[in-house]
Amino acid sequence: MRFLAVVESLSLSARRTLVRVFLSMLQSITRLIGACTSNSTLFFLGEACLVVLRPNCAVQLSRAGIQSKTLGQKLAILRTRLDERTGRITDESH
Repeated sequence: MRFLAVVESLSLSARRTLVRVFLSMLQSITRLIGACTSNSTLFFLGEACLVVLRPNCAVQLSRAGIQSKTLGQKLAILRTRLDERTGRITDESH
C-alpha cells in the first residue's frame, strides 16, 4: 500500500523512468534465464514466489489446525469439569 502511495506521489517523468528501469531489469533477467519473452519471465518469477510462499502458508495452516484441536480439547475438559461440579449429565450430542 505504501509503495503505491509513493509511486502516485512521483512526477510523470519519474514514473516513466521507474517503468524503464523495471522493463530493463526484466529484459536482462529474461536474457539471463534464456526465456523467449518478458511475459514468460514474469510468469516464472510469479511461480517462484509461490514456491517460496507455499510452504510458509502450509506451516501456518498446520499450526492453526493444531491450535484449534488443542483449544477444542481444552474446551471439552472444561465443560466436563463444569458438568461434574454442577452435577449435570454431559450431553454426548454436542
